[in-house]
Amino acid sequence: SFADTLLSPQLPLTRMLTPNERELIAWLRGNTPPDATVVIEPTTQTDWTVPWLAFERLIDRPTLVSFKFVPTQKADIARWYRLVRWRKAVFEGDCGRLSEHPADYLVTLNVATLTRVAVCGDIAWTKGTYGVVRIARGFRSK
Repeated sequence: SFADTLLSPQLPLTRMLTPNERELIAWLRGNTPPDATVVIEPTTQTDWTVPWLAFERLIDRPTLVSFKFVPTQKADIARWYRLVRWRKAVFEGDCGRLSEHPADYLVTLNVATLTRVAVCGDIAWTKGTYGVVRIARGFRSK
């Protein structure tokens, strides 16, 4: 498949992944439905660096807010900025706001963030500093 090709060890993008990042990607692809929406913790690393900019392609799942696609139309910019602010609030621990947008999983890069958002659902996977929270049905919009 296309995604398997992307994770080929020969590819420069895959070589840039740490073992824990590879495991995170493999876990998401193996343990979440293909239409699951994944929201990644906003950090300088995830917003601006490779391989995080290609994360949506690597996991083969939709991600909700991506800096890779900063829109240019005024209405789209406004919506995008609202999503950016929403994501920030969610990862600060405001689970109540999760129902505003379709989201199924939260991916965290920091243990402190995982601790904060664990109340929004169940910790489904952790490795090193990485974590995945399955959002509880009560907080989901869909």
